[in-house]
Amino acid sequence: MRAIIFRQAGPLTEVLQLEETNIKAPGDSEVQITIMARPINPSDEMFVQGVYRQKPSFPQIAGLEGAGIITDCGKNVNLSLLGKRAAFRAAGAWAEKINISLSACRLVPDDLPFETACQLSLNALTAYALLDSSKVGKDQWLVLTAANSSVSQLVVQMAVQKGVRVIGIVRNDSQKDKLTALGASLVVNMSQEDIIQVIRARVTEGVNAVFDAVGGDLGSKLFKIAASHCTVIIYGRLSNDPVSFYNGDVIYKNMLIQGFGIDAWLQSKTQEEIDALWNQIIGMWEEGVFKTSFDRIFRLTDFRSAIVEYKDSGQRILL
Repeated sequence: MRAIIFRQAGPLTEVLQLEETNIKAPGDSEVQITIMARPINPSDEMFVQGVYRQKPSFPQIAGLEGAGIITDCGKNVNLSLLGKRAAFRAAGAWAEKINISLSACRLVPDDLPFETACQLSLNALTAYALLDSSKVGKDQWLVLTAANSSVSQLVVQMAVQKGVRVIGIVRNDSQKDKLTALGASLVVNMSQEDIIQVIRARVTEGVNAVFDAVGGDLGSKLFKIAASHCTVIIYGRLSNDPVSFYNGDVIYKNMLIQGFGIDAWLQSKTQEEIDALWNQIIGMWEEGVFKTSFDRIFRLTDFRSAIVEYKDSGQRILL
């Protein structure tokens, strides 16, 4: 099979190679999935660079999330699963096939497009979990950095369904209309607008929750627009610069600053809770509560062009 492999950590454009490699038969409790769609996420880039919480084991197939069709089963797996659609999150998604434990993938409905299914295991779960962790409620205000990201767009849709008022922070005006159409109450262009001034003019009492995927100077500014008892959840590090704040801003507002990782959140749940969560997310998609989006699809063999597009334009790309 063909796979995108790297033998050392580094930039996507320098260390990745498309190679022919062998794949064994699935283990006793594994299924083999023929992968039909894979997103390019910031976590994929960090994984290749060796700075993600999940570390590569060289030689390593890139990619952390995907969806496809179960085409082979281990001896302990019911053969009735052959032909079923499945979504998964595991290292090795940027390949034509993957062997994965049955417990590590989720069956999805036949009418769920692969382009959507491949974004559920990380992005949709993360969006749901962020809202669950923040406890932000109806008529309260939520600020999102990197608001044009796949995760943020899902947060907007899920939050609006709960009656939460969302403020998105983006880098250019071209991203505003889409977020407004999804239900965002306010979208601020950080490249051209004073975000503190604009947000304070709209929300004089301050915001109730912040989901920050950036950090740096932007993350530092958000402490100035927080309401009393605001929850700040830090779940990304797109900037390498540190966040700074005054202790008084946190103390006198009784703010909660929380780090978030999807794996730790899932580990806090029972298997029954995770099963129920997946059913709920599938149900939300079926009811039209949210839609996943992407800008372009590239063939696996055209991964270099896909990476350039992803890096240069910030678009949501699928392989």
